[in-house]
Amino acid sequence: MKTPQWAQDLIIEACIYLGLPDTPAVTWHKSKQHKHSSGRAWQKRIHVTAGSSRQDQKLVVLHEMAHVATPKEHHSTRFWEVAIGLYLHFKVSHKYIIEREKTYRANFLEVAEQMGLRGSKKAIACKRKQQKRRKKFFASLEKNKKLIVLTPLK
Repeated sequence: MKTPQWAQDLIIEACIYLGLPDTPAVTWHKSKQHKHSSGRAWQKRIHVTAGSSRQDQKLVVLHEMAHVATPKEHHSTRFWEVAIGLYLHFKVSHKYIIEREKTYRANFLEVAEQMGLRGSKKAIACKRKQQKRRKKFFASLEKNKKLIVLTPLK
């Protein structure tokens, strides 16, 4: 499938914003089943498998552009600074950024909070609460030496 015009325009605008001299080549495939999109980036190439949500497609294109701009910074603090900068510049909602990226990599929420992304403090508090519950749960299993048997769902 040909890359949609809006995505081509977004990539060109992102290159200008990032000061990149070359526009990466893009391959675009449409997912027949999924709402969410996925992507991969190489130095001068991006591949997107587009889900049904335009907002998600936009976020994935910008996420992959952040990879192009920071080729040796795989999900590092610097990568997230660039990615969040792109999301904000191109008006992806704070709520959607947090929702989509919060579980992706460990340091995303910390960088989001430093950059003032609305909702990041609440997401960090929720994540810490979940970690505490998980730790307590596994400690109780260890203490009681209980065996958990998982059965497949029908």
